[in-house]
Amino acid sequence: MPRYGPVALVSLVLACSAPAAPPAAAEEGEPAPAPAAQEPTEVERLEAEAAAARERAERAAGEARAAAERVARARRRAALDALVEAEKSLDAALEAGDAAAAALAEQRVARLAAEVASLAGPVRARPAPAAVRPAPSDRPFAPGEGLAPLRPADARPAADGVPAALDWLARHQSPGGPWDGDGFGTRCEGGRCPGAGGPLHDVGLTGLATAAFLGAGETHGTPRHGETVRLALRWLKGVQDAEGCFGPRTSQHFVYDHALATIAMAEAWGATQSPMFRGSAESGVRFIVAAQNPYLGWRYGVRPMDNDTSVTAWMVLALGTGRTAGLEVPADAFRGAAAWFDRVTEPERGRAGYTARGNGPARPMEMIDRFPPDRSESPTAAALAGRFQCGQSAADEPVRKGLDLLARCPPAWDERGSVDFPYWFFGTQAAFRAGGEHWRTWSGALDGALRPTQRGEADGCARGSWDPADPWGAEGGRVYSTALNALTLEILLRYARAPGVR
Repeated sequence: MPRYGPVALVSLVLACSAPAAPPAAAEEGEPAPAPAAQEPTEVERLEAEAAAARERAERAAGEARAAAERVARARRRAALDALVEAEKSLDAALEAGDAAAAALAEQRVARLAAEVASLAGPVRARPAPAAVRPAPSDRPFAPGEGLAPLRPADARPAADGVPAALDWLARHQSPGGPWDGDGFGTRCEGGRCPGAGGPLHDVGLTGLATAAFLGAGETHGTPRHGETVRLALRWLKGVQDAEGCFGPRTSQHFVYDHALATIAMAEAWGATQSPMFRGSAESGVRFIVAAQNPYLGWRYGVRPMDNDTSVTAWMVLALGTGRTAGLEVPADAFRGAAAWFDRVTEPERGRAGYTARGNGPARPMEMIDRFPPDRSESPTAAALAGRFQCGQSAADEPVRKGLDLLARCPPAWDERGSVDFPYWFFGTQAAFRAGGEHWRTWSGALDGALRPTQRGEADGCARGSWDPADPWGAEGGRVYSTALNALTLEILLRYARAPGVR
């Protein structure tokens, strides 16, 4: 056995207790050896297997949903095609006077219409999302950009521009029947028409354009634009849900879209008395009645317990159109609307507010400077048109005072921000109902505003249209401005020679 002295023994103890020396460093440029991989534990392995299984299940569920949606779309297309054929058979039987065949065809139309509605599925009331507005731009709003400056027109009456407006709308209808607010330019001939709108309101634009055709006497059976009207009405029926609402409720402004589609469908039923339109029109009217706030008006959504004059006026016009067409509309709906108009009307001057007495027309935030609210009496005109629908007359004090306000703010297409197409539409309705000097003054100003500004032959594909040059042009686009102005001018076209309005 070896023998150690004291110094050697201490050195040996220190050496044994010292930490192990690190491995020799790799030479410069050589990678350090990787640590040895550890095997996953049993828990980690099972968790990985579970995650992979969930991923496979989600992928399979997504594929199943997509397949189910394709099947649903195919079934809906087949049902719509069958409905169109049944509608054609019904029309043919009615035109031939074959009552027995018409009765059978009407039963088939009703059954297929119910099938189409059931395939759409119910859409329940839900909170409306925040308003969607076009993003502010650093460049000025230029709805006619690329077209020549507007020129003085000839001496023709403004109402003579309606056929040209309808021709423009017909040329820019999308395949299948709708009008596309931001995509209508794909239908242009030659140069593309400027003035695209937003993507959210194709249902409302289709209702507005269809109403313009119907207002000029076109129906699904007329030779010139019959196919245009048929396709549009068929498309609108196809987007009506089981509760009667036209179109999706993806924007808080869907109520405008519904009102315009209901006006078109009620007009179609009233003009043709074809059973293929009655059920859809009745459902649209019922939805409006169900959406009304108790004893007052309407705003965004179903009974939101909030009201405004603009939505209320469009809803009342839709109900009035339905009533004129022979549909059942409860009198309480009109009484509630009249109560709202009274609530927002200043008794001293007759001016109506938008959501309360004293506040002016609504404007998109980015358009307020360009279109000052004090350049328009839009809420007053909307309330007046609604009051007439509710049974009031020009002799009533609020109506008389409101008409005087309109007379002091006639239509004018100028650079001061006075262009306001809904104001002109409702003002035309009110002035015509009042008749006399109110009508002569207003209709003359309207003629001067719209006749020189309608695009002519020199403007190529844009001929017959109006630039979307009002506060809502950025949202509605050229389809909106052309359809609404045509609808406005049809008042002159229909009634310029009527007794009491000369």
